[in-house]
Amino acid sequence: MSWTAVIIDDEPYIREVVRALGHWDALDMEIVGEAADGAAGLELIRQLGPDIVISDVKMPRMDGLQLAGALQGEKDPPQVIIVSGYDDFELVRQALRCGVSDYLLKPIKEDELNAQLSECVEAARRRSRRRDIRNRWNPGPEGGQWLEGFQQRLKEFGDLLRGGDGQLIARKFEDLAADMRDKVGLPEAVYCYYSFLAELQGFAAENGCTVEELCGGGEFGHVFGSGDDIQEVLSHVCTLYSRAVEETARRAKQRGRLDMRLVRRFVDENYDKSISLQSVAEHFFVSREYLSRSFKSEFGVSFSDYLLSCRMERAKQLLTEYHVPIKDIWPMLCFVDQRHFYKCFKRYFGITPGEMRSGSSFDNRSGQL
Repeated sequence: MSWTAVIIDDEPYIREVVRALGHWDALDMEIVGEAADGAAGLELIRQLGPDIVISDVKMPRMDGLQLAGALQGEKDPPQVIIVSGYDDFELVRQALRCGVSDYLLKPIKEDELNAQLSECVEAARRRSRRRDIRNRWNPGPEGGQWLEGFQQRLKEFGDLLRGGDGQLIARKFEDLAADMRDKVGLPEAVYCYYSFLAELQGFAAENGCTVEELCGGGEFGHVFGSGDDIQEVLSHVCTLYSRAVEETARRAKQRGRLDMRLVRRFVDENYDKSISLQSVAEHFFVSREYLSRSFKSEFGVSFSDYLLSCRMERAKQLLTEYHVPIKDIWPMLCFVDQRHFYKCFKRYFGITPGEMRSGSSFDNRSGQL
């Protein structure tokens, strides 16, 4: 089960620190949204239904304690961690009355943050809170027609992504922004953003990558503020879609002109890491089948046999020249276990590692006794 978190702070630096210090992968947790003030944060929380909220105490429009208090009136509220630069007993007391899980002082300490995140995960696990973003959103009695029309447009944008025409995508986003101007507020803007993002995630998965890889690492997210309007959100999404189309086209060209010498050099430089036909194919943006056929055609040996030869020759060097203990060699070359290493070594050289080490008449060129 994957847990979700939202970060709310008016200082970009603090949001960055929280992102950097959290052990998100280890906790099976994902940051799904960020906001720059409490009012926008409250709307974001209502739309996304995160398991955990990390919020500053002093913010514009709505402070962290007001936010926590408002959340206590919601059905099944998230765990809230307050971050503050004020070591004030009265603030701590107010936070506890608002149902806050913990009150962390700045500067944020890595161990304290992750200890509290871990406790929040356990609390969330007990409640088994899981929500789907689009199923959760409630457009209200007047939103049904708008929602139906938007969902039809959303499918159209999915088709445009797959069509790969960046200029057409930009024009369609301009048209959508004009149609929606002054007709929707922050709740609809949040919903639109995450709906478009879900469509983009599906497109990225079809191409064997992630949104981050298609759209520029950690720079693709949007930080919501109370002043956000649909124009700003759609402009940001348009940029993401344009980047995705450009990167997909670049990868397609890369597949068409793959230099197998670069592949072999990559293996020569990384054979002592946990690489495989699949991981190398992904690194060069090609299918494993294409890489396997091309490698064998170019060099007359299969990819797996070449990788094994690199590891075996290195193993021989470690044994005979550097006198590394056998038990230390197989982990250095990323073998599953010692038994597998022995089996591969015997099949490749015709003798065991121990026999090679003790054999004085071993011919380094032929690999024979």
